[in-house]
Amino acid sequence: MKNAIIIMQRELRSYFTSTIAYTVAAFFLFICGYLFFSVLAATQEASLRYMLHNAAVTMLLIAPALTMRLVAEERRSGTIELLMTAPVTDTQVVIGKYLGSLVFFLSMLVLSLQYPIILMRLGSPEMGPMFTGFLGMFLLGAAFLAIGLVASSLTKNQIVAAIGAFAVMLLLWIVQWAAGPTATGWLPEVLRQLSVLGRFDNFVKGVVDTRDLVFFASLIGFCLFLSVRALAAVKAR
Repeated sequence: MKNAIIIMQRELRSYFTSTIAYTVAAFFLFICGYLFFSVLAATQEASLRYMLHNAAVTMLLIAPALTMRLVAEERRSGTIELLMTAPVTDTQVVIGKYLGSLVFFLSMLVLSLQYPIILMRLGSPEMGPMFTGFLGMFLLGAAFLAIGLVASSLTKNQIVAAIGAFAVMLLLWIVQWAAGPTATGWLPEVLRQLSVLGRFDNFVKGVVDTRDLVFFASLIGFCLFLSVRALAAVKAR
């Protein structure tokens, strides 16, 4: 675990010295701020539900931007070979890189906590849905970062990694639409179960279902496993 922490710290240093990372963070906070004040002015409702719903869409762009370089850049520059010959395992490399991106995303999310604080000073909002909404945003971001890491592990090209990650995330986002609201049968039900949008919506409504927690945890674990296998394949070449 110590090696994974060292790699995480290395990735965090890279993020905090990267123009792209600061641009992504500024974009996320700008969108959140715009949505918060626009929705508050339009609805006069002490709720973050609409803001979180719309802000979650930005994760389709933010996650690929944060993860596209994690492994792809190392493979392109050749530094992945140095990393692979170091006394670290593939699992430690993957966990370290994933935690680095996750901590950076969490720092962005923490900065957006100013909005519930503003609501609490202006009125008496329901704390439960706000807490679960941010929990849902964190889990959604964590799952998308794991998907982005897989994409970055499969190619040397950062743009290809970003596009591949975006395509998979978008598919998981809209898969529920293919099932339709009233369709019955095993296939529509499977599509609904695979939808990250439906599960995220539960958190925003204030509902914490263990099935949703298991889904996100399983998706993250599966993606990290795929990333480890992809690194092992690179080492075997």
